[in-house]
Amino acid sequence: MQNSFTNIIQQMGEKSEVVQEIENIVQNAHFVGFAVDVTYSTFTVLTNDAWKERANGIPHNSFLFAASPNWLKSTFDNFTNELKVNIASDEDPEIILLRVTEEYELPSKDIWLATKIDKFKSLETKELHDGVVFDELSRNEIQYAGLKCRVLGTFYIDEHQNLTFGSDIENYYGAKILYVYKPSVEGLENIVNFETQKKIQEELSENHINLSNLVPFGYVRYTSTQRLQKKEAKLAQVYINTNDFLTRRTALFGMTRTGKSNTVKILIKSIKEAAQKHGKKVSQIIFDVNGEYIYVNPQDEGAISTDIDDCFILTFNPNINTNSKNTDNNYTDNKMRSLQFDLFKDLGLTHELIVSLMRSQSISTSTDLESFLGINMYAYYNIDPSDYTQKRRAKRIIALYKFILSKVLGQNILIDNPFGKEIFDQLNENEEEPIFQQKDKFTIEEFENILNKIYEKRKTIKTSSKNILYREDFETLLNFAVKKNSEGRQILGYGHLRRIHLERFHLAGADTYFDEIINSCSAKIKVELAELPKIKYGIVTKAVINLFIMKIHHRGVSNYANHHCKT
Repeated sequence: MQNSFTNIIQQMGEKSEVVQEIENIVQNAHFVGFAVDVTYSTFTVLTNDAWKERANGIPHNSFLFAASPNWLKSTFDNFTNELKVNIASDEDPEIILLRVTEEYELPSKDIWLATKIDKFKSLETKELHDGVVFDELSRNEIQYAGLKCRVLGTFYIDEHQNLTFGSDIENYYGAKILYVYKPSVEGLENIVNFETQKKIQEELSENHINLSNLVPFGYVRYTSTQRLQKKEAKLAQVYINTNDFLTRRTALFGMTRTGKSNTVKILIKSIKEAAQKHGKKVSQIIFDVNGEYIYVNPQDEGAISTDIDDCFILTFNPNINTNSKNTDNNYTDNKMRSLQFDLFKDLGLTHELIVSLMRSQSISTSTDLESFLGINMYAYYNIDPSDYTQKRRAKRIIALYKFILSKVLGQNILIDNPFGKEIFDQLNENEEEPIFQQKDKFTIEEFENILNKIYEKRKTIKTSSKNILYREDFETLLNFAVKKNSEGRQILGYGHLRRIHLERFHLAGADTYFDEIINSCSAKIKVELAELPKIKYGIVTKAVINLFIMKIHHRGVSNYANHHCKT
């Protein structure tokens, strides 16, 4: 009984679609050796200098493939690399994809290494001048080497008579002969784009998809050194299907200057172009910590801010020249905007910003500053409404924090009274006339006087629940506000915060930038960039990003959250 492959050939002819797909992979491949040891996970390949030279070298991490000579026939001459599918073979064709991981030490290596050493030790001056030459036997033996390869998977014909790729090998035989080839640039292009092509064929329900239907994304690069690879007429182009990135989280890893930023730029632009092509509305938001996507990089030839017409930038960078406003107080060009918001509206986010700025700028810290930075301001916005004690405590903490902000920013705001009658009674105790009157709001000057008096009586003033007022976060914030520590010694207090120039980020009465970004995304496709210069840890921390994504979901802008990460 003839096998399935023979049936395909008989029914469809020599140039059937599946045969053409196989020949697209093996076209012009160079023979580089034999598989001498095979396991489920690794291949050991015997090669030599002549075969490697004809193949223009075998770089570390190269893709190779192994196939049986029973079904894949080669011309094996010095002028052509033509490989043909043998349609008369009874053997099912399979192409085993390999990747070179390291060298393999041949059993005879020590013998021929000793021969080389003896040769060099016995050289005379004349030979150094004329050139060192090994005898023919030694030269033939020394040129052989071994390569260790990892098995990546197998191209095979499935039950539906389609060429398919599986991520392993199903079986191997110790006595089976397998030739190993280095794919040509054209063949490599078909290998690396095989799954992408197959998937988009399924999505579009079309029988054949050209690479031109996909988005060019970059080129295959094996090593940092590219002397031999540059000799190729062209490089193997890698293509992507942008739909693969819209419903998945993606992480991109690589060494410095290997193209991570450029890859992300291409991905961003490709998603936008694909969305426009198919009439879809897709908004992209990029948190750009180092300004890699705002500014033109000569190495990458372009920037997102210049390559995407409807992109606009929201930046934390105070040195950026934002667009000027016209007489109606409207921006003449929305290409770039300063990221400013009312620091008094969301103290949790404000404290997150302060902590990030202080940590990233390597400002030396003291005990009082570390205590201040360690406060969790979010906790005071998540209080059980029925817990009266915690509500009053949160009210005091928030009022103190707003006082500190007002001193740092130079803002004359009114502060809600956070103290009850019992506190004012203790402040006015032993006074001929009451100095402090209880009312709904206080000016900054009035509130400062109250805080100084509380600090004077810090060891005795108690809350209505008979707890000492001066403790935990209240103690930390009060010390910070009056610039004295618990022992009464002078400290810098809120003066620390003046070193990070919070006024650059504050705009009284403004909403947080989250709402502005979300509104813009709702209107049409836009890319938002928050450039944060010289911020080691990034102002946009996990908590801020999570809050932002949560707002997106609440507004119904997107049905899913999509993350791309580069490191």
